Amino acid sequence: ISVLSRFSLGQRIRYRVMNTSDSNSGPGMIDKLRAFWQSFHDTSSLFVRNHHDLGLCHVAAYYKSYTRAANDVMTLIDSSGIEPILHEDISSHMCSSISKSIAGIIVIFVGQYLTRTPDNEHIVVCEIMVTTFAMSYVLIYTMMEPLQASIKAVYVCFAQNHQSLSHAFPILYHRLARMSRERNDF
Repeated sequence: ISVLSRFSLGQRIRYRVMNTSDSNSGPGMIDKLRAFWQSFHDTSSLFVRNHHDLGLCHVAAYYKSYTRAANDVMTLIDSSGIEPILHEDISSHMCSSISKSIAGIIVIFVGQYLTRTPDNEHIVVCEIMVTTFAMSYVLIYTMMEPLQASIKAVYVCFAQNHQSLSHAFPILYHRLARMSRERNDF
């Protein structure tokens, strides 16, 4: 009897959730989900456009506000066709990987040192190792930030003024121009 009551309760719940309206009476569940997803996509795109880290180049060069600078830089990137190059850029991933590797090596040495002393408990050693990894990773990643910023500045310079980059760094300009032509018509 309990199995039948659970089954009938499940049937009642299912009927309550089911949309019984016909297509002429209003928007269905799919249309509501599609509208929700579109509004979420538009909101997130606007947030990324107004808070992109490439905007820091214009903040430093033109003393603009961060939101305006990020929006201007994204407009430049959209018009110049450099967006595929930015999507394929692996410099931030490489800096993160290098930071994790060096922090891991530091943690190994700290762990070896701490386990050789007899009066340390394992939980304390583990806590020290996790803290060491976090601090080492943040420190090393912060040290690599100027490298990432300079790479992003070159991308913004290429998007904004091709000729200045071609005079200052001709090899870099030709490589970026070739990559941009391969992705779309430059």
